[in-house]
Amino acid sequence: MDIKLLFELIIISACTIPVVLICHRLKISVIVGFLLTGVLINPKFGIFRFMDQHTIHILSEVGIICLLFTIGLEFSITKIKSMRDELLIGGGVQVFGTLGVIALIAIAFALPVNQAIFLGCLIAISSTALKLSILQNKGAVNTAYGQVSVAVTIFQDIAAVIMIILVPLFAGESGGQSLIQIIQNLVIKFLIVIVVSAIFHTLIVPKMLYYVAKTQSRELFVVTVFFIFTSIVGLTGYLGISIALGAFIAGVLISESQYSHRAHSVIMPFKDIFTSIFFVSQGMMLDLSFALANLHYLLLIAIAIIIIKLICATIAVSLVRGVGFVSFMASVYLAQISEFSFVLFQEGSKYSLMGQQAWNFFLGASIITMLLSPSMVDYAPAFFEFIKKWLVKFNIKLSGDVEGEEEEILEDHLIIVGYGIVGRRVAYGAKLAGIKYIVIEMNPDTVKKEQENGIPIIYGDATEDAVLEQVKIESAKAIVITIPNIAAASSIVSLSYKLNENAYILVRSRFDLDSQNLLGLGAKDVIIEENEVSYEMLSQLLKHFMIPVDSIDNIMFCQKNEDTESLGTRPAVAELSHTKSEHNIYAIRVPKNSPLIGKSLMELDLRKNYGVLVIMIKRGDTEIVNMDSNEKIMDKDILVTFGSKTKINDFIKKSGAKKPESENVI
Repeated sequence: MDIKLLFELIIISACTIPVVLICHRLKISVIVGFLLTGVLINPKFGIFRFMDQHTIHILSEVGIICLLFTIGLEFSITKIKSMRDELLIGGGVQVFGTLGVIALIAIAFALPVNQAIFLGCLIAISSTALKLSILQNKGAVNTAYGQVSVAVTIFQDIAAVIMIILVPLFAGESGGQSLIQIIQNLVIKFLIVIVVSAIFHTLIVPKMLYYVAKTQSRELFVVTVFFIFTSIVGLTGYLGISIALGAFIAGVLISESQYSHRAHSVIMPFKDIFTSIFFVSQGMMLDLSFALANLHYLLLIAIAIIIIKLICATIAVSLVRGVGFVSFMASVYLAQISEFSFVLFQEGSKYSLMGQQAWNFFLGASIITMLLSPSMVDYAPAFFEFIKKWLVKFNIKLSGDVEGEEEEILEDHLIIVGYGIVGRRVAYGAKLAGIKYIVIEMNPDTVKKEQENGIPIIYGDATEDAVLEQVKIESAKAIVITIPNIAAASSIVSLSYKLNENAYILVRSRFDLDSQNLLGLGAKDVIIEENEVSYEMLSQLLKHFMIPVDSIDNIMFCQKNEDTESLGTRPAVAELSHTKSEHNIYAIRVPKNSPLIGKSLMELDLRKNYGVLVIMIKRGDTEIVNMDSNEKIMDKDILVTFGSKTKINDFIKKSGAKKPESENVI
């Protein structure tokens, strides 16, 4: 690696940390912090003159494709099909509407038609990296307005590819090709991408990821995801189509499988690092001395651009979503200038469509729109409510309330890690109790089968924070870790506690020796297998030896507290007479039409007639212990009886009662 590049990355990191810390303290978006860092380390400043802006820009492009890949993972082909109106109508009207309005304004200011159209192209596109980063940071990708803005983004990326191909036409230099020939070539390229993507989607990706996931090798899984990712990105790049669009397509292909959550966790660290470099690189493009000298003009231009884009985007989205919260919020996310516009501008400069002075004004205004965008998103919901209340005075009502626009949000739910025998029983119990839950499992066969059965389960490694964030651990009420691997369990406990200190963390451990470590890492309770097995075995053994119930409770209390002296602080243990006996305690359900029904215990005289003693009657949720002789037997009663197995069986035959519900119930 070039030592100069390494040194530049160190400088970027060193300058970014204090700036972003200050922004965090002032509750300003970290994206603004990255942009400001770039402005401060501009190579035109004497101290940072050695910075190679071109190399840093190449690294920043990695951030864009990583970002688009993660967004693609949160979409699917089915979801895109369901949003075709938002993509085609919303995206089309937004791009061409904004382009047309800007072009008309430019023509009104005596700009030539070709330059006016080119300027419209520059402003019509919004920043993919910025809006998607804000959506992800706010967890709003799957909201209605988030999905609409992503759909419009997809159309914008396709439109941007067409725009850059048409730049020579704007300048009157088509290179011997007609507009029809250019469009034909573009259509052929897109068809190639679609065909290859379809082959990957149907024949390669599902089977490849399935067999790789079965190995449970993290390294192999990472390499496989990287292969799919780079294959599609490389193809789109080779064909001259946006590599960012290729990254999105690669993400969509994997999103169709149950492995998307794990792929998301693999790419997230790279995405975070390189997108931060991207925003720093955008800030580095601004000439601070020019910006300060012309700040009033730049602010006016930026505000005008934002207002025009807000109006055009709101109208576009309203055509498919109605006038309301969704269209307003989506338009706020689309109100800035795109980083791709800078590339488009540079391409136009080759043909003298725009000069250096225009570049300085355009770049300065564009970065201001980027700086304002995070704050606009923060205050947009409150501003929408203000507009809605103001319009009510004129009897104008807007559709699309804030509530009900988003998908169901996981909150106060249970996260179950592992879906073996223990995990299944916990999940089934949660279902019966009406507790909302979601399962994380590493076995791809289990995930596939249970998803088909309607179980809320995802494939992923719970030792990775991105996977836990996918199941909304920050809002979970409890996490149950059922996997037997103590090393993995310890890692999950530690990570879970870091992400949500208030959650109840219950973990399984085979040995008592590991419990203190797990509690120290953040677990609230530890179920120790060797203890639970020993307690249950001891309890059953004591029952077999006819030890009284209160004595068993006393012994179990001492066992669990590991303190034999506690015997003195508990009720005295009756003398243990280890007499072998065939007598035991049985629970017998009284069936419908049984001759026992309606008769009192005195009438039945079970002890004399059958040699059976009734020690308790369980009637629904009521336990009748202190019975008098006039207590009558009712349908569906459970008689807790004491007697020999022979006598009990004889009683069952003569009375028509069912076979024992259980043995040793007390």
